[in-house]
Amino acid sequence: MTGYYLPMILLFALGLGYIWERDSGKIAIMLFFITFFALNGRLVRNYLNDDLKGPAYVSLGNEKMAVDWVYRDAVKFNEFNVDVYVPPVIPHAYDYLFLWQGTLRCGKSLCGKVDRRTEIVYVLFEQDPPHPERLEIWFSKYSDSSVIEEEIRYGGITVQRRRRI
Repeated sequence: MTGYYLPMILLFALGLGYIWERDSGKIAIMLFFITFFALNGRLVRNYLNDDLKGPAYVSLGNEKMAVDWVYRDAVKFNEFNVDVYVPPVIPHAYDYLFLWQGTLRCGKSLCGKVDRRTEIVYVLFEQDPPHPERLEIWFSKYSDSSVIEEEIRYGGITVQRRRRI
């Protein structure tokens, strides 16, 4: 579910709209979606209804538990910020989850989550087995500038509360 870039989705949607204008295009699009959902339905269902097991598994359930832990733990602090590493590089799923959960819990204040640099930073990262060097490079920005106060894992997601020094 991650890794799709918005411009590509928009271009694809425009193409489908163009094809839809023809009678034969409607049949082709229906066949496409039937095939698409038949092939991808099980994958999406597993992602959404995961049993949350496995040391390297990342699912919506694990992501929600990680975000929930951050908000429960951050109650002790006035302000905090979050930094996320995911293999597709663009953390849209976490951006949405933090906005959604923060708004549900605290309204517009997002429970103290801010974009500027704060003393407390929560670092979330997912395993990246094909490219561990990318995670290492990303993580190097924290090696000399912060200390880990607490770390917790949810499947393939690690969450650290760090204090900047």
